Amino acid sequence: MEVYFDNSATTKPKKEVIDSVLEVMTNNYGNPSSLHRMGLNAEKTVKYARTVIAEKMCVDEKQVFFTSGGTESNNIAIFGSVYSLRKKGTVITSKVEHKSVTECFKKLEQQGYNVKYVDVTKEGIVDNEQLETLIDADTLLVSIMHVNNETGAIMPIEKIAQTIKDKNPNTLFHVDDVQGFLKVPVSYKNIDLVSVSAHKVNGLKGCGALYIKKGIKISPQILGGGQENGIRNGTENVPGIVGFGKAAEIYENNLDSTIKDYIIDFVTKEIDGCVINSCENASKYILNLSILGFKSETLLHLMEQNGIYVSSGSACSSNKPQLSHVLLSMGLDKDTVESSIRLSFCNDNTIEEAKFFCECLKSAVLANKFVRRKYK
Repeated sequence: MEVYFDNSATTKPKKEVIDSVLEVMTNNYGNPSSLHRMGLNAEKTVKYARTVIAEKMCVDEKQVFFTSGGTESNNIAIFGSVYSLRKKGTVITSKVEHKSVTECFKKLEQQGYNVKYVDVTKEGIVDNEQLETLIDADTLLVSIMHVNNETGAIMPIEKIAQTIKDKNPNTLFHVDDVQGFLKVPVSYKNIDLVSVSAHKVNGLKGCGALYIKKGIKISPQILGGGQENGIRNGTENVPGIVGFGKAAEIYENNLDSTIKDYIIDFVTKEIDGCVINSCENASKYILNLSILGFKSETLLHLMEQNGIYVSSGSACSSNKPQLSHVLLSMGLDKDTVESSIRLSFCNDNTIEEAKFFCECLKSAVLANKFVRRKYK
């Protein structure tokens, strides 16, 4: 049996998505900026996909712009909005954001902006009360993710949005919703910018979208021919966009929640030294746990030997192993962090796969006692 529990890194494209992409690549391969029939037909497919994504986000389709993915959407949202204000000031983010956000804030700090980082609770949830104290008249932007990519912690985005606007109505609020889009319902009211990605919801890699609230000015980060209303210049990735639209159109938020519950119950009862790092109310799609005494990479490869694929953290930084800044920010000790693995699920995963994972994990731990370090 092959079990894929690394869906936060990427998901398998649906057959309907692949079919729609092949149709476009085979029969509707025109450039949507061209004025002839082939171009106009391609433009129609992009427009339809934009309509679908906008409907799923419950926003105006004119405010949805396609990008190359979540990372670019985050970069455009952060740099584009801050630079357009043409003044230095305070920018705020949390200590558990994705690297595509934290690296932007590091650069802004190097450029002379006053960067502030919000703490999280031991459950990994942003401290909204502390955030309120950090916002002042000079605060230009706040960027907080909706669902954490490593632990599944769900941030109270709607409450945070209200806090920001009550404290300073002129402060822009950006939400990285790459792990929450279509999976964890939320209202984008009072949110100015939202990033989403196709390959997290059974679409293709290389395509994402950015919602920009009407009236918000963005300084383009890529210059070119004026595509996407000048927000994201460059010929649109029509196959990726069409695939994203189809993926969103057919997506069903119907993951069997007993999968996560079964794994938690089993590992905490059957495996000595198991710690659950995800909070109780985390997304049902993500589970972070540690088997104390084992290195994350060791557990990952032991599982791979059984045809089970999990991750040791965020896929975007796992090629350069380092201790998770997310788990450390939650106050977890080094041993727990070094032993952490992430399981992330999709709607096609089954309870049989969960049972197979649990039995394989238990067997691997028992069979490899000699490599297990002592733990407190």
